[in-house]
Amino acid sequence: MDSTESTAARLRTTQWVVIAAWIVAFTVLTIMDLNHRIEIRRSPWGFALGLISALLHGIWISLDARILDRKVGAWRFAAFFLGPLAIWAWLSWMYGRKALYMIPVSLAIYAIPIGQLVVADMLGFITIEVAQGRP
Repeated sequence: MDSTESTAARLRTTQWVVIAAWIVAFTVLTIMDLNHRIEIRRSPWGFALGLISALLHGIWISLDARILDRKVGAWRFAAFFLGPLAIWAWLSWMYGRKALYMIPVSLAIYAIPIGQLVVADMLGFITIEVAQGRP
């Protein structure tokens, strides 16, 4: 493997680490936020979740641009502010037809933490209640 291929492989591995970090952060911070909502308290966890998600989306798109040897430019900021929408636009723009399977894979990745929360609720580890309005 030459240095370009090894760098691309290292960056792809880093991308998967970023995805795993997002899944863990999303799950943990959502559980912490839900626990505070049950106690009817405001919490910083929802804000932290949004900020960390935005940062990790920006990091992911920056890594992908480096792998493709392109300048990331405004895409990083689009990913920061628009999240998945910018990622899907990037995939469509940069990968063309490959995006037809990459976007559903990304949807599956976004579904992982939601599935974890649903299973944790079914097992009784957390309680997910839908707010019916304030008294």
